[in-house]
Amino acid sequence: MEYLIGYEGDQFSSAGNFEDELLGILSVHPMREDALQKFVLERGETMDTVKKMISMRKIIVAEFQGRKFYLRRMKGREVLRHPTDSGPE
Repeated sequence: MEYLIGYEGDQFSSAGNFEDELLGILSVHPMREDALQKFVLERGETMDTVKKMISMRKIIVAEFQGRKFYLRRMKGREVLRHPTDSGPE
């Protein structure tokens, strides 16, 4: 699997189930917080849906260079801590 590393902008297409689409995008493309917020608003959803997906451990939040990025949780990404994990950092 390969990730797109450069900044992608905030243009993401959508059609269908919000959660499925978001997970599909995040499977291959980490999304910056500002782009995610725009995507959520354009879909008529709220960040509460994203927070629910985080609490269900479907999405991981990572910070890089002072920005938050959202990724789909997948096997092998356990090195990124989930916000609700406890234990040594």
